[in-house]
Amino acid sequence: MLMVTDKEIFKRDDLRFRIGPYKHLQGIICRGRIAHKRFMSSSKKWVYGVVFFQMNEKQSELLSRYLAILCIEGSEQ
Repeated sequence: MLMVTDKEIFKRDDLRFRIGPYKHLQGIICRGRIAHKRFMSSSKKWVYGVVFFQMNEKQSELLSRYLAILCIEGSEQ
């Protein structure tokens, strides 16, 4: 997952994400860590690549549905 924020997060930090609920999808809570980070001086924001771990099959499927909906909605804008 790609995440943008104005706060710096350190690579060693384990993170807990609460995603949703959104539209017809239920909420999901999952854990992850920062795999990559970069500061964008033009926007003064941090960009992070997040890797999720210890997800069960249901969580993984739900996350895939979120990504599909968000990609479709993003392409419509």
